[in-house]
Amino acid sequence: MRRLRPAVAALCLATMGLTACGQETPEATPEPTITSATPSATPTAKKSRDPLADAVEDLAKDMTPSAESTTDAPDPEVSTKDVETNYGLKDPTYGSDISWPQCPKGAGSVKGREGLGMPMPKKEWKFVVIGLTNGPAMTQNPCLADQLAWAKKNKVLVSAYAVATYPSDDQLAQFGTTGPYDASTTEGKLSNWGYAQGVFNIKTLQDVNLPVPALWIDVEPVPSPPLVAWSKDTAANALVVQGISRAYREADYRIGIYSTPNLWRTVVGKLRLGYPEWRAAGPTSEKEAVRRCRGESIQGGQAVLGQWVEDRRDRNVTCPYQVGQLANWFILL
Repeated sequence: MRRLRPAVAALCLATMGLTACGQETPEATPEPTITSATPSATPTAKKSRDPLADAVEDLAKDMTPSAESTTDAPDPEVSTKDVETNYGLKDPTYGSDISWPQCPKGAGSVKGREGLGMPMPKKEWKFVVIGLTNGPAMTQNPCLADQLAWAKKNKVLVSAYAVATYPSDDQLAQFGTTGPYDASTTEGKLSNWGYAQGVFNIKTLQDVNLPVPALWIDVEPVPSPPLVAWSKDTAANALVVQGISRAYREADYRIGIYSTPNLWRTVVGKLRLGYPEWRAAGPTSEKEAVRRCRGESIQGGQAVLGQWVEDRRDRNVTCPYQVGQLANWFILL
């Protein structure tokens, strides 16, 4: 089980009643800063429109190549020294990601996020990234235990992700006042909210005994309802993401980012964290997913995985030269 530092443990006990939060670890590196407008705590929803049309439009923008590419840049988060094994796999290796949509139809307690009965990954695929939440933060994937049992039975490598979400007024009042940031300011409350959802996700891993080495932060616009829409203030949104990141770092998790360049900019603006990246290509093709491995970075990090949607499944592929790094992200149960 990973160790939690005092600030994490305090938040566990004071705000969520989370127990078994672990022991202290050394101080983490300072958090990256952002330069943008003063954050606002008022969540504002996107104008009503067909969500599919929005998604297609965003993906289309990401199809345009950019002069920026950081795929070949050295990555401080992933070094060859960290490699334990590639589990005997070769480049490229294929996998998938699953969450509440793969739960049985109607499963779950979040309205609008009930299970859809989507197909599970093909058995020949070698890894899976499992979503921890039922959509919004502070909720748990209703069939997480079953999905882990499936992964263990099929001897599939496992990693984990969680969607970052903006707080409702009630959530900000409940979770924004406790944590490592100054709760007397709006900025501090937003950061504490992010930190709290990071701690919640870590507690979820402990609850299901899933000792993954890494956690992926999924950053993208979300439907409202059932989730709270991101603020129009990208600096405010960035504070939430940074709060999540801090919780993960303090618990010694490696951190990755799932998004696209356009979706990232839409939510958090110019925030640059430099974490390794899981790059989405939407309903396109393996060719496009691999192209994005070598394309524009999301927030200054190296590409680890590419994702595309095909045949009602999220498909993933290791980016070039990354198969040897799988032990940094996945565990065999």
